[in-house]
Amino acid sequence: MKRAAFITLILCIILIQANAYAHTESILNEEDFITGDLDEKTLLELIKEGVELEPEVEISEEMEDELLEEMEEELIQYEFEPTPNYEKYLEIVGSKEKKVRKFDLSDGVAEQVPVLIYHHLLKDEENPYENNTAVLDVDLFNEHMSYLYKHGFTTLTLYELEQFILGELEVPKKSVVITFDDGYASNFHYAYPILKKYKFKASMFLITHKIPDEAQKFTPERSIAIGWDQIVKASDVFEYANHTHDFHKMTEDGIPYLIARSQNNLKIDLELNKNITKGDYFAYPYGKYKDENMEVLEELGYRMAFTTNKGYVKPGDPVYELNRFGVFPTTNRIRFMQILYGIG
Repeated sequence: MKRAAFITLILCIILIQANAYAHTESILNEEDFITGDLDEKTLLELIKEGVELEPEVEISEEMEDELLEEMEEELIQYEFEPTPNYEKYLEIVGSKEKKVRKFDLSDGVAEQVPVLIYHHLLKDEENPYENNTAVLDVDLFNEHMSYLYKHGFTTLTLYELEQFILGELEVPKKSVVITFDDGYASNFHYAYPILKKYKFKASMFLITHKIPDEAQKFTPERSIAIGWDQIVKASDVFEYANHTHDFHKMTEDGIPYLIARSQNNLKIDLELNKNITKGDYFAYPYGKYKDENMEVLEELGYRMAFTTNKGYVKPGDPVYELNRFGVFPTTNRIRFMQILYGIG
């Protein structure tokens, strides 16, 4: 009796598996699958996974080009060797607990928050980069920070901003987020002491392949990457996030690597970037991205990503398409006030 029941169970399992296989085959053979009821993106993923489709299934030239590019592009190989100052950085990051501060909300609660983008800082008289909008006069930066301090603005951390977006945290009406893209040594040399003076918080999005263990001697004649030694020293003001490991580049045709390179190589780069900084947040190089980039970020465990699209950050915003305001040499006091007070 037991033997008969066992045989019956085995036959049921085989039947179930056969039905499941037949169902899968029927999906792949159905005319609606071939004609596009399943979008091209899903079809592309099936092809990449090695699923054999019927001969009459056709793909667009655009999809074929993308598939060919992924197949032909050689996988990148990075080597990252931990250095003494990087090990100190890991100790600091490991000892920091993600937490939110208790804010004074007596003057009101923010409905939206401006996120500011800065890049490179130099004194006006030493700036060799004529008409480079990414280079800001140190005096103008100091003026901006002084204004924030005198008018009672709170500088949020990225984690606090994330909680605000998720609806888990109320922040003061006068809140702002200060970010720096690329990780220039000038951020340590000039921005750090100013921010520290006002007891502000700021974030730096790092291109990790550029970072030396010890910073080179600062010179305004050329742009120099911040060193791990400086990153450690400035960690009482800055938190560090991601700006790719080595994908902050453009092709010969002027297309950002994030868009031009294969998803496989993108995953390799962004995963290493995140593993080095131990940060959960990202800024798109040049502000350019495509939907597939967001999927990779989510897959790798990134929690927010910032664009260069002008606008405010509000509760419920899509976390991989967050707005920011660029700050340029032309951003005078009036323009700065417009951004801060919600008419940017």
